[in-house]
Amino acid sequence: MNNDLSNKAFIPFSNACLLFDEAKQSVLVLNQSATFIYCASFEVNSHDDLACLLAEQFSISHQQAQQDIEQFYYNVDKNSFFLEDKTKQNSFLNSIQSPLYPICDNHFKTLYLSVHQNTFSLNVPTQALVNELSAIYSYFMVSSQDSLKNSTLDNIKYKLHICLLADTVPTLFSIYINAQCVAQNLLPDQLIPYVFGIIFETTWRTELNKIENKDFLEDQERSLMFHSAVLAKNNNAVLFPAESGAGKSTLAAVLAYKGWDFFTDELAIIKPKQGSVSPCPLSVCVKEGAVDFLCHYYPQLKNLNLYHRLDNKKVRYLPVLSSQQHKSVDTKITVIIFPFYNKEIYCELNALDKEEALMRFLGCGSSGRPINKNELVSIIQFIEKTPCYSLVYSDINAALKEVESIANSHNNQKLTVIT
Repeated sequence: MNNDLSNKAFIPFSNACLLFDEAKQSVLVLNQSATFIYCASFEVNSHDDLACLLAEQFSISHQQAQQDIEQFYYNVDKNSFFLEDKTKQNSFLNSIQSPLYPICDNHFKTLYLSVHQNTFSLNVPTQALVNELSAIYSYFMVSSQDSLKNSTLDNIKYKLHICLLADTVPTLFSIYINAQCVAQNLLPDQLIPYVFGIIFETTWRTELNKIENKDFLEDQERSLMFHSAVLAKNNNAVLFPAESGAGKSTLAAVLAYKGWDFFTDELAIIKPKQGSVSPCPLSVCVKEGAVDFLCHYYPQLKNLNLYHRLDNKKVRYLPVLSSQQHKSVDTKITVIIFPFYNKEIYCELNALDKEEALMRFLGCGSSGRPINKNELVSIIQFIEKTPCYSLVYSDINAALKEVESIANSHNNQKLTVIT
């Protein structure tokens, strides 16, 4: 008697255990009694027999044991945590019904980008767009098609040719990827966010498609991508996982201003077994509410163009430079800090137990890529071996001091590599 629990993986973790349903991408944390119920359910023939075992094991009444069993199965069905699934959401890469691909005779210049094993050539119709895209993607720009090929010859996963077309007067734009139309009738202030979305989505889909590549080796570690800012100091990286609106981009921009190496404010490319992270310093997407504050550190921010994303939020794209601009190597992760801006709290930094840290980390999203059991085990081991903290603050200077202090305290501690 197991009520169809056989399709769920049982994974020990810290002082608890997890049930993981890979098909449904769901996770459930089990306490001591729930763990006993799960294990014992494979050894008995009925709920009544299971209740007898549970009552004896924990010295509780038979009625209480039956209630605990009912609650366990209710939690399995109703209270599991489901991982984010962006693959079911709208995509920037899907082609739409459109006229045949036109000859791109109105492009002004072609720009070449190399972003995390992906190559992009962009046909751009105006000098103003050339200037804007060149500033936003300065870290990823290469000078020519030949240098693009040479710089990524061994690791290319995607090759996308993006053509931006000016359609009408007043100007509306269409976007074609490899001769397939993906967007039409975009206003000028919608164009850059759409291009940003194409490059961002292509980056996280790279890892998703590795597993579908016939040349992919099963024993090769597949990077995981989580919604997190990443900065480093003295070759030690700090993760700042957080959901949208928590203030991680603002914190990341200020830390970069203070001399930290900027890896990303949005997309952490993590190798959990190695406990390391790769840089992918896309421009910080600054929402309107943070502009006045960040102008103290980046006076040029108010002069940057304002754009409208598809979610109707107004944003500016702030290129953030640091010494990391000249590096491409993975860096050891020494600490994880979950930030959250709260105007009611001055500054509080607290250590997290591993169960809460894991669920917060999984809650930040895997960029929509399904996670398998081996990857979840790697994440669990990574969380268990990495110090984890919550940071709630309203004063940025106090928050920076806490981050500096915690990072310095762990810089000399080596993260054990998991084998």
